[in-house]
Amino acid sequence: MEFETLAQFRKDVRKFNINLGRNLFFPRIDSERCKAICDDEKCTWQIYCAKRSFSASYQGNTSVNEHTCERKMHCKTADGKWVVDELEKKL
Repeated sequence: MEFETLAQFRKDVRKFNINLGRNLFFPRIDSERCKAICDDEKCTWQIYCAKRSFSASYQGNTSVNEHTCERKMHCKTADGKWVVDELEKKL
Protein backbone atom coordinates (compact mmCIF):
# COMPACT_ATOMS: atom_id res chain seq x y z
CA MET A 1 0.00 0.00 0.00
CA GLU A 2 1.30 3.40 -0.94
CA PHE A 3 0.13 6.76 0.41
CA GLU A 4 0.88 10.36 -0.54
CA THR A 5 1.03 11.59 3.07
CA LEU A 6 0.90 10.22 6.59
CA ALA A 7 -2.43 12.00 7.03
CA GLN A 8 -3.82 9.97 4.12
CA PHE A 9 -2.47 6.78 5.72
CA ARG A 10 -4.14 7.60 9.04
CA LYS A 11 -7.42 8.48 7.33
CA ASP A 12 -7.51 5.26 5.27
CA VAL A 13 -6.54 3.00 8.18
CA ARG A 14 -9.10 4.69 10.40
CA LYS A 15 -11.88 4.24 7.82
CA PHE A 16 -10.93 0.59 7.28
CA ASN A 17 -11.13 -0.18 11.00
CA ILE A 18 -14.38 1.73 11.52
CA ASN A 19 -15.95 -0.36 8.75
CA LEU A 20 -14.78 -3.48 10.60
CA GLY A 21 -16.13 -2.15 13.92
CA ARG A 22 -12.71 -2.00 15.58
CA ASN A 23 -11.07 0.70 17.69
CA LEU A 24 -7.48 1.71 17.05
CA PHE A 25 -4.91 4.28 18.02
CA PHE A 26 -1.64 5.65 16.67
CA PRO A 27 1.03 5.37 19.40
CA ARG A 28 3.95 6.76 17.40
CA ILE A 29 3.58 9.64 15.00
CA ASP A 30 6.43 11.74 13.67
CA SER A 31 7.26 13.35 10.34
CA GLU A 32 8.50 10.16 8.64
CA ARG A 33 6.70 7.17 10.16
CA CYS A 34 3.47 6.12 11.80
CA LYS A 35 2.14 3.01 13.49
CA ALA A 36 -1.48 2.00 14.12
CA ILE A 37 -2.47 -0.76 16.52
CA CYS A 38 -5.75 -2.22 17.72
CA ASP A 39 -7.15 -0.75 20.94
CA ASP A 40 -7.65 -4.23 22.41
CA GLU A 41 -4.43 -5.23 24.21
CA LYS A 42 -4.89 -8.92 23.32
CA CYS A 43 -5.34 -8.26 19.59
CA THR A 44 -2.29 -8.59 17.36
CA TRP A 45 -3.52 -6.31 14.52
CA GLN A 46 -1.08 -3.55 13.59
CA ILE A 47 0.28 -1.68 10.60
CA TYR A 48 3.43 0.39 10.22
CA CYS A 49 4.03 3.07 7.58
CA ALA A 50 7.27 4.87 6.76
CA LYS A 51 8.56 7.32 4.19
CA ARG A 52 10.12 5.73 1.14
CA SER A 53 13.75 6.64 0.53
CA PHE A 54 13.54 7.09 -3.24
CA SER A 55 10.20 8.84 -3.76
CA ALA A 56 8.02 11.43 -2.08
CA SER A 57 5.49 8.92 -0.78
CA TYR A 58 4.84 6.64 2.18
CA GLN A 59 4.45 2.89 2.16
CA GLY A 60 2.76 0.49 4.55
CA ASN A 61 5.64 -1.80 5.49
CA THR A 62 4.78 -4.23 8.24
CA SER A 63 1.32 -5.41 9.07
CA VAL A 64 -0.54 -8.12 10.94
CA ASN A 65 -3.80 -7.92 9.03
CA GLU A 66 -5.99 -10.15 11.18
CA HIS A 67 -7.91 -8.91 14.20
CA THR A 68 -8.13 -11.43 17.04
CA CYS A 69 -10.55 -9.25 19.01
CA GLU A 70 -14.32 -9.07 18.82
CA ARG A 71 -16.21 -6.49 16.80
CA LYS A 72 -17.35 -3.53 18.92
CA MET A 73 -20.87 -2.13 18.65
CA HIS A 74 -19.65 1.26 19.92
CA CYS A 75 -16.64 2.41 17.91
CA LYS A 76 -14.71 5.19 19.66
CA THR A 77 -12.75 5.85 16.49
CA ALA A 78 -15.88 7.08 14.66
CA ASP A 79 -16.04 10.52 16.25
CA GLY A 80 -17.91 13.61 15.10
CA LYS A 81 -15.16 14.79 12.75
CA TRP A 82 -15.12 11.46 10.91
CA VAL A 83 -18.92 11.45 10.57
CA VAL A 84 -18.90 15.00 9.15
CA ASP A 85 -16.14 14.12 6.66
CA GLU A 86 -18.06 11.05 5.46
CA LEU A 87 -21.39 12.88 5.16
CA GLU A 88 -19.81 15.81 3.31
CA LYS A 89 -18.80 13.49 0.50
CA LYS A 90 -22.37 12.23 0.10
CA LEU A 91 -24.14 15.59 0.16
